[in-house]
Amino acid sequence: MWVWIYDSNYGVLNDFLLRIDVIKQSIPWLADPDTALYAIILTLTWQGFPFFAVMILAALQSIPQSYYEAASIDGASKFRQFWHITLPGISGVLVTAVLLRTIWVANSIDVIYVMTGGGPGYSTYTLPLYAFIKARTNLDFGYGSALAVLFTIMLLGVVIVYLRKVGRDDK
Repeated sequence: MWVWIYDSNYGVLNDFLLRIDVIKQSIPWLADPDTALYAIILTLTWQGFPFFAVMILAALQSIPQSYYEAASIDGASKFRQFWHITLPGISGVLVTAVLLRTIWVANSIDVIYVMTGGGPGYSTYTLPLYAFIKARTNLDFGYGSALAVLFTIMLLGVVIVYLRKVGRDDK
């Protein structure tokens, strides 16, 4: 669906932007090395939006209403209530959701492979996609596996840093 949306001839995005005079001619979103990665990032952001919405909604519902009532009685503005009650109340869930989404996006070779195949050129290559292409196309399974293990270790490092920070915040 996203390949069709970004299509330079029949795509909905180009049609919409042309109709409102934002652009003068169609843009080949997935064929241009300067825009292909941004198009994929937008697609993956859209794909992750429901997850964030549900996680933030759950975090918002866990904040007691009495906090807002007390802040209102004390004369706190809506911005102050957001800054001192809402944001700290959802920060743990937000950071965890960002970590999970980062891991999922880092491993989402399917979207990139289907939309661009890593191209144009190498502009949308990621390490997991490169490992997949090396192992599958070049039949270099050892090299592809080594890259995948290296990437897993890199992601493990990110998770360890996150867990240490969360552990330090709890104390």
